[in-house]
Amino acid sequence: MSEKKQLPNLEEVVTTFLKKNKFHNKPLLLGLSGGPDSIALFYALLGSDLSFEVAHIDHGWRQESAKEAQILADLCQEKGVLFHCKAVTPSLEGKNLEDCARKERLAFFKECCQKRSLAAVLLAHHLDDRAETVLKRVFEGATLRRLVGMGPQKKMEGLLLLRPLISLKKQQILAWLDHQKLSYFSDATNLDQRFLRARMRQEILPLLDKSFGKNISSSLCRLSDYALELDCYLEELFSQSPIEQRQKGLFWQPPLYILQTPFLLKLAIRHFLQQKGVTISQATLEGVALHLQKNANNKRVVISKYELTLDRGTLFLQRKNLLNLNEKKRKIEH
Repeated sequence: MSEKKQLPNLEEVVTTFLKKNKFHNKPLLLGLSGGPDSIALFYALLGSDLSFEVAHIDHGWRQESAKEAQILADLCQEKGVLFHCKAVTPSLEGKNLEDCARKERLAFFKECCQKRSLAAVLLAHHLDDRAETVLKRVFEGATLRRLVGMGPQKKMEGLLLLRPLISLKKQQILAWLDHQKLSYFSDATNLDQRFLRARMRQEILPLLDKSFGKNISSSLCRLSDYALELDCYLEELFSQSPIEQRQKGLFWQPPLYILQTPFLLKLAIRHFLQQKGVTISQATLEGVALHLQKNANNKRVVISKYELTLDRGTLFLQRKNLLNLNEKKRKIEH
């Protein structure tokens, strides 16, 4: 097979993805870092004649980052694409630089989408990125639903993220760029061993590939697919018994078949708590599930800033400060 036939048709991949997800005729925002993946997506979008704008955030971690931002601005001007840029104060302190940078990017993307009435954000994550995320979450002891990792689309804090290149491997993207003779930035922080992503990419995954004698990334992505199927099933299941937003908190009465199935019940409890961003430990989760199955009467469990009340197969979640205020009010009245 010739090299040309082995190359992916990125324009077709992107167009097919957006048509399948019904976004091909909507204005979108591309997160453009200037690295190989986002540059490939940028040119694929240009080749597909799709409507999009570009957002770039300069974290200021490298001396050349301001110059790169200007190069991207000039590129977008040349191609007639609206360019949004934000420079932030560099911070190399702290334990989770990647997480802080991710939050800054998402906040900026959300701001751009709201101001410009854009439907979603396009990100250039690929299959290898997805595998790394799944492996990281396995090591962290994530729940089954969290093993979805980077799905084709995801909603985060009201922002819809789309990943058209998620089925392609990094080498395919690099081969396409080379064939098109397109240049991109090489970010040295991607090789910085302070970052977990760099260590996984350079050390952990290659070691696993060598030890098992197979491509671990493909297996991890299959695991992610199974988790995604489970997640879709559970979303449909839980939608049949909606959670109620009441004046003081959230109320839910799980169907009997969920209460009678320990596996589903524990997933359902996590799902309920996640509506308020509440994380529960495994030990506490086991206790809550047991109380529900025993049809406990007015059993209260404190979780972080919230109190969870279990009463004859129902759950009620409210913030602790509301409880304290109510208690103080009752004391004053009496």
